[in-house]
Order: sequence, then structure tokens, then C-alpha cells
Amino acid sequence: MTGTAIGALQALDTENDRARRQVRELEARIADDANAEAARAAEQQAGEALRTRREVLREREAELKSLESRMGALDQKLYSGKVQNPKELASYERELQMFKQNRDRLEETVLGLMDESEQAERAAGDARAAREQAEADRQDACRGWQAEVDVLNAQIAERSARMTPVRAAIGIDTLDSYDRLRRRMPMAAAPVRHGVCAACGIGVSADVQARAQAEDDVALCDNCGRILYAG
Repeated sequence: MTGTAIGALQALDTENDRARRQVRELEARIADDANAEAARAAEQQAGEALRTRREVLREREAELKSLESRMGALDQKLYSGKVQNPKELASYERELQMFKQNRDRLEETVLGLMDESEQAERAAGDARAAREQAEADRQDACRGWQAEVDVLNAQIAERSARMTPVRAAIGIDTLDSYDRLRRRMPMAAAPVRHGVCAACGIGVSADVQARAQAEDDVALCDNCGRILYAG
């Protein structure tokens, strides 16, 4: 029953090859964290932008507080009555006016930075929500993919167990030839249909066809060298 057994073995190996390809594809998906990683990078970037806005805002607010403190001290000098020199008073007034102009500009800047900080905070919140959603979606997908991998691996194990008696029914020399061919090409054995090798599509001789029909003989394709069996 060499021909029948070889055909059965090739069918089981072909199914396992297909299942292993699917497993590799699914494991590649499980390992691919690109979408979630991009979401994490976007969240980090938004967080850094928010921290920068807040830092600049704190600096401007500190400048404004310092300026107001200096204005208060200068205002006290002007209206305390201790300074009587007209030139000195005029100098203080000019300095106070300059401080007021700087304060107005700083207040406008602070208001703008406050608005920018609020926008950056909203953007950071959106980025955080997007990252959480991306990670949740990935976890759900990975669970589904892993379930598929588990099913496929179970099927591979079941087919591998079925191969043991099939391989035992094949002669040692034929099995060695099959295993050597399998290391070079996934389909080591192919059926002969209408005088043609089903793997390479080339016609075979009548002698090879006859040997493929015989269950106790081994036939090889004249073109591709695969083991042939009756299809």
C-alpha cells in the first residue's frame, strides 16, 4: 500500500504546512504592536507638548508676579511722600509706565498661554483615550488570534499523530526518499492524472505510470523527481 500511504502522508503534511503558515501569520499579527505603539507615541508627544505649555505659562506667570511686585514697590516710593526731587519722581513715573506696558503685554501673553495649555490638555486627553482604545482593541484581537493559533496547533498535533501509522506502512527507502524531497520542496509526492504529474504538469512515461499504479513499487516523475502515486 505504498502509493496509498504516500498519498495520505503527503495530504497530511500539506495540511500541516498550510496550518503552520497560518500559525506564523497569526503570531506575526500578535507580535505586531505598531498601531498601539503609534498611539503611545502620539500620547507621549501630546503629553510633552502639554508639559512645555505649562512650563512656559509658569515662567510667564512668575515674570508677571515679579513685575507686579516691582511695580508695587515703585508705586510705594512714588506716593509715600519720601521722594521729593521732581526729576527723581519723573524718573520713577516713567519707569512705572514702562512696567505697566510690560505688564499689559505679559498679561496678554499669559492669557494666550492659558488658552494654549487648555487646548494642549484636551489634546493630551484625546491622545490618552486613543491609546487606551488602541490597546483594548489590540488585546481583543490578540485573544482572537491566539484562540485561532491554539486550534491550529491542536489540529497539527492531531494530524501528526495520524502520520505515525501511515509512515509505518511505507518502506524505509521510500520514506527516506520522501523525507529528503520534503526538505527541498513541500510537495514531495504527487498523483499521476491522465498520464501527467499533478505537481509539475509534465507527462510521464507508460512505465512510470504503471509503477505509480502498483502499490508495491515506487515511481518518480521524469521531470521534477517527485514520488508519484495513482491519482
